[in-house]
Amino acid sequence: MVIHLGGFRAVSEPPVLNPQQEPVAQAPRAKDEMALTAQRQQLDQRLHMLSRHPQPGSLQHQLLQTLERQWRFQRTVHQDWLNNTPYAQQRRSELRNLAGGARVQNQYGLSFAAARQDAKSQSHQLRIGNQSDSDYQRDNPSAQFLKCCRELYTRKGGNPSTPVLFVNHEDVARRILCQIPSRHLMSGSIPGDLQKHCKELAPGVLALEMRSGKALERGKELCYTFGGTPSAFQVMRGLSPANISRGPRRVDNRPVLEQLRGTPDNNVCDRLRRLPPNHAMAPLANIAANMIDDLLSQIEDSPRKNSLLQSPLLGNSLNALHKVADGMPLLTGDTLAFTNGYQALMEELQVCLTTVKPYGEAEFREAASAIVADGLSPTLPAPQTYLMSSGMGAMAQGMELLDVLTAQPMMKPAVCPILGTTPMYYELENLQHDTGNNPEDLDAGAIFATLNHSLPGGAGLHQAGWGVDAVISATENHLSEHLSNPNQSDPMVLMLDATVEKPGDMERLLSHFSPAIERGELRMVICKSYQKYANLGAAKVMAGGIALVSRDDETARNGLGLLADAEQKLNWAQNDESQLLTHMLRHRYGEFNLLEHATSNARHVSETYFNGKQGHAHFDAEEEHTPFTLYVEGNKHRFTFALGEMDRAMKFPRSAHLPTDMIGMRDSFGFNTTSLTDIPIGDSSGIRISFGHESHAELAERFFMPSLLMHKQGSSWSPRQACKLFKNMVDQSLQHYGIRAQGMSMSQKLTAIAQREQATINASDRLESSPEQLRQLLQEDGQRGTTLNKLASILIHQSQLIRKMTDPEECEGGPDREELDELLEGMIQAGLPGISSAASQSILALHRHFCLADMLSQDAELEQSGFNRLSEAARRLPGQSANAESLLAVPDDVFASAEEKEQQVLLDACFRPLDAQSKLLVIGKLLEEENLGKAEACIDLYESQLDNPAMLSPNTLYSNSGRSNQPQQISARQRESLHASLMKHRLALDEDPMETD
Repeated sequence: MVIHLGGFRAVSEPPVLNPQQEPVAQAPRAKDEMALTAQRQQLDQRLHMLSRHPQPGSLQHQLLQTLERQWRFQRTVHQDWLNNTPYAQQRRSELRNLAGGARVQNQYGLSFAAARQDAKSQSHQLRIGNQSDSDYQRDNPSAQFLKCCRELYTRKGGNPSTPVLFVNHEDVARRILCQIPSRHLMSGSIPGDLQKHCKELAPGVLALEMRSGKALERGKELCYTFGGTPSAFQVMRGLSPANISRGPRRVDNRPVLEQLRGTPDNNVCDRLRRLPPNHAMAPLANIAANMIDDLLSQIEDSPRKNSLLQSPLLGNSLNALHKVADGMPLLTGDTLAFTNGYQALMEELQVCLTTVKPYGEAEFREAASAIVADGLSPTLPAPQTYLMSSGMGAMAQGMELLDVLTAQPMMKPAVCPILGTTPMYYELENLQHDTGNNPEDLDAGAIFATLNHSLPGGAGLHQAGWGVDAVISATENHLSEHLSNPNQSDPMVLMLDATVEKPGDMERLLSHFSPAIERGELRMVICKSYQKYANLGAAKVMAGGIALVSRDDETARNGLGLLADAEQKLNWAQNDESQLLTHMLRHRYGEFNLLEHATSNARHVSETYFNGKQGHAHFDAEEEHTPFTLYVEGNKHRFTFALGEMDRAMKFPRSAHLPTDMIGMRDSFGFNTTSLTDIPIGDSSGIRISFGHESHAELAERFFMPSLLMHKQGSSWSPRQACKLFKNMVDQSLQHYGIRAQGMSMSQKLTAIAQREQATINASDRLESSPEQLRQLLQEDGQRGTTLNKLASILIHQSQLIRKMTDPEECEGGPDREELDELLEGMIQAGLPGISSAASQSILALHRHFCLADMLSQDAELEQSGFNRLSEAARRLPGQSANAESLLAVPDDVFASAEEKEQQVLLDACFRPLDAQSKLLVIGKLLEEENLGKAEACIDLYESQLDNPAMLSPNTLYSNSGRSNQPQQISARQRESLHASLMKHRLALDEDPMETD
């Protein structure tokens, strides 16, 4: 067992020893190692004894709660990975058999912008997704999504061979058909096509039959521009089977609601809110707590409260929600784990809100209209926000609104006297083209402006610095020209994209122009995509909003009527996901906190790493006030390495320096973790970095080494240069702290640096804080140095490139291997102190890559050396999720050739600490891969453990798992089930593979 209060370390479950079992004799170790092992065994025995009768509120009680909460998450992640059954799939299985569960299980895990997992990623997380997820739902729906739409179409009697475009409303179909030549229409006329060839498949899902594939492709382009893609939630709702309830019809949900409300001493929402203000996870933790509390209020105030208190579906999701939320404060030291838990929480909120249904159009409007209320003169009508399908859906509706508001419904881009023309999304340019707008019309009655752009200025794009001040300046300039133009009689219209909104932006804009609006000189059409920061990092709800800010007159009333009619026809509020949208908009200030924190992270990386100083590269474009940076691909970069018999030089693009198993490619922005997006820039291409909520230590791991190499003119690098940099940094750090390094091994040097840079806690906090709070205090940004994280960044860079460019068998020996081995062994022996879980997994993956190279050698001594080094790393770092992977990676013949005591070291490190269910899954994988020697050894070890009373129940995050917040001994029923499963594995092992068909 390892309790690591300040770091990111996973905590292994205590190994289960039989009372009569003596520890297996192992190779001689240093005295301090033997003493450490003995101390761990004593602590494990004490843990077992204390867990029987802990005193509530005592330190031992708090520690046991801490362990169980963290183990629950770890067990669930292990089972997700080992069982090849994603967490979302398991939850769908739980939900589908409950009354009312058929619909929500089909929708579980849906995202409009799915994360793309790197094939070489070593990050083990709960897999939360849906087969119908798209890279970006609005303009790039997945093949599986379109297949589901096609299934709805054929169920309604559609011809499978007919080209079909799927849209969300007849008005979208009409707009599309208006842009297609009549000769390409099915019936030759727009009314005919709408009447005969536009068929409703489900609420909000229509099939528009097209004459040809060419017409279909043009229709898709227009559909995406107009925001016409149907809701994935509605498609899944339409495909939902008839509900077959196999569970109880009624349950009592009062106990789980009491658990969520908690007590003054143990309230899950209070625990989430207690994060220190400078903790990287504080913004997300506060949002999570506020949304849980609001959900409880909605249940309490519901007119259907009595039936909800007996709903099996609601009870199941509340149980899962409580377990996830209860464990999240223990995940705060690892951004990937915490945001993974946050995403699981959002899934359960979606299920709960779909079941409770507390919101309608009125509640949406109340929450969304606050966006455009701040700063507006009280003498003006309070603006109302209308719900659209997406940001582009709102923009398309805004273009139609111009026909009502002004006699010259052309719209031109706003021009600021200092910063030039407003930045515009390319899709808006497409929209203007497709609606016949001429942006060059000098007499246009409307201007368009972006409040804050998602592409930073520079690099051949718009000028840097565009924001609310530029919008005010540009609008003033155009308004002056408009009022002096004799051809203009209507108020000027400002159409504003307010998707990226900073605190105070709208208040400044509206207060500045309230007098002009009151005088009838200006109207504003404010459009916003809710798919970015308003989604609070969830990436679940595709929607947009549009509001008209104007004095009250007949024209304004006509415009509001148009918007109300469009909203009513679309009826997006009746979509299941709109419940979650309204719930999120009720906490819109969380949107500002997320944007501000992400912007702060972008500034930190720019100023600390990509600052263009002392050999560091710089970003090609960035902004002070938004969380986006950009670089343009330049010359090719070179990586030279000498591993095994290879002396190879590889060329790759600038972007390959970034650790893509930690920073994934993802369309759009506003996510909880930093992401990359391909951006076309003229004839070249670039990458936008959209920053998330990682800690400063994690940002060092991700960006330190890339910042030294990502020069636009190219760079050349090798393992030997990396090792030299690593050692120089270690020596400089030791010198800085006045540490004499003579005679110290690399691991001792790293340990000494870690000790000097560790965070400190004042005496009062030390005495008054719980173990959970102490961990969080140590994790605050600025509390400790980041030298070890920068050193980890050097090894992460090597790990990514070498593992992508080589197979293990190519890496036996060579001059670069010797130097990298020294650094890897030093880091591992030091315990990877202060390094995040994701960074640790990447470093251990390179170590495993090299160990496997040796185990595949024809040299028996080298083969055994690789085996022993892999075992020792796992023993040295208990609790790492990579340890089970190490056991699976060992070739079965290498395991068989090892001495029994060496085999036992590997099993004790990689198999024994696993929970009861994960052990079975590992054995199943070994049998599946015909690793029969390892499988038999694991079965033998497991059989010796099964009857031990100290074995713990493998509780997980799943709703049907145990509810206790303390480690529980395994029940007789669970033990019987495990015995039966293990017997099946034993029988499978005893079967002769040659006799199997």
